[in-house]
Amino acid sequence: MIYRIFLIVACALLSLAMLDAARAQDSEGACGGSYTGQDRASYACGPTRKPYCQQGTGRCQCLERRACGGKQDEEW
Repeated sequence: MIYRIFLIVACALLSLAMLDAARAQDSEGACGGSYTGQDRASYACGPTRKPYCQQGTGRCQCLERRACGGKQDEEW
């Protein structure tokens, strides 16, 4: 019984650690910055947006940020 509880807790902690590691690979650029897409072309973000790239997939997009003068913080 104790081993099952220990196993469940260990699995939960491991999955949280993996989730944090995945988030740590994401990167966010400067306001109005640019990024290079998977097609190797460069794309510029508007002044109220920041480029946000997922390092694991290589996908990038411009997200609106309050810190850049935007109305909201967009999620991926």
